[in-house]
Amino acid sequence: MHLKLARSVALAAAAMAVAPGAAHAAQITVTGDAGSPVALNPAAPTALRNADVTVTVNQDVGDGNYSIVTKDPSGAVAGDASNYCWSINNATDHPDFHGNGTYTVIVQIHSGSCTTPVVRTVQAQYTIGASVAMPAPATPLLTRPVNSTATTRYDLPIALNPGISTYETRFSRNAVIAPDGSISGPSDEAFVDSTRGVVSATFERPGTYTFVARGSLDNYFTPWSAPTQVRAIAPFDFEDITFPDSRGPSYKLRAKVREKTAGGRVYISYARGSKGGRYHSLRYARISKGSTISKRFRLRKTGTYRLRFRYKGSSTTAGGVITTKIRITRRVVF
Repeated sequence: MHLKLARSVALAAAAMAVAPGAAHAAQITVTGDAGSPVALNPAAPTALRNADVTVTVNQDVGDGNYSIVTKDPSGAVAGDASNYCWSINNATDHPDFHGNGTYTVIVQIHSGSCTTPVVRTVQAQYTIGASVAMPAPATPLLTRPVNSTATTRYDLPIALNPGISTYETRFSRNAVIAPDGSISGPSDEAFVDSTRGVVSATFERPGTYTFVARGSLDNYFTPWSAPTQVRAIAPFDFEDITFPDSRGPSYKLRAKVREKTAGGRVYISYARGSKGGRYHSLRYARISKGSTISKRFRLRKTGTYRLRFRYKGSSTTAGGVITTKIRITRRVVF
């Protein structure tokens, strides 16, 4: 209520700047999307997104007292000025937000006090179309950093609505959208930072996550936003690399992929030395159901080698390259 009172004072001061001759027209202004007064056109509704509206009436009080009534889209009284009889210029009404739709401002000017006959009625309308939107990321998001089990927290952008004070954002993996635009079934709530215009969320496992958001004011809600889909995938990394057979010149390596849903081929190559040098292909190894790869290979010379694992990616796991060094004496030593 303090914000509405401050806005009312600002609007009243702005309305006083109207030329004296124009006051006879009983001009009606409302708070626009940018927070400044916007004059209503009696011939057609004025479109707004702002949900927190203050109505200001610029009326020459020499014509008699007047009343202000603002009605919501259903025809019910939405403002708090309907019980007052105004004898001052720049009177204000503070209609509550009762959802999107067309609101009607009715100003009745009397011959004297508000118990005397109505000599003129001025009416104008404004339409509120409040909404929230979330743009989808252009690329998939990694569930966590490489070589880490801690999930990554993302700040996703959200387009907020003027005048809305509270926001609700829900998201779910493999979500089903209900007829009213909400998520049907269980969902998680993401925190909305309205100061920065972002939604904070983490993704526990790979998949497609659907987000919907809405705003609320005066116990009424905007429609749910259009569904936004975010694809989350795991990075390509290993839990460990071991050599079950480390006695040369034929060696066997085994690597455990951290993401259990990864599948496909991992291409393996080696190069002699700790840096530089050409890589030679060892062909590929398939990721088994146990999320492991196994490969037997031969190296006749001892010394330092680099093993390179290249993965093209899958529906749940990002592509990537892992390089590790090994030192071969009679056995493999990391």
